[in-house]
Amino acid sequence: MKKYKCIKPFWVAGVDLYESETEIKAGEIYESDEPRPTHFGETIHLDSTDGLFWIEIGSEIFRECFEEMKGGAE
Repeated sequence: MKKYKCIKPFWVAGVDLYESETEIKAGEIYESDEPRPTHFGETIHLDSTDGLFWIEIGSEIFRECFEEMKGGAE
């Protein structure tokens, strides 16, 4: 499983009943088990490392806002 660090904050539509938008903050770490089907038709599915949250984003936002973490270091 690859890990990615957010390097540029951005907002995503909420995926639960309580939040309409959620800010993804710089420094947050997400994991991806590619290839994986998405639920809302976006290109990339990422899970938070605490397992409590997930997002789906397009590849342009992914390239702009995330960098792969080498060697699994956090």
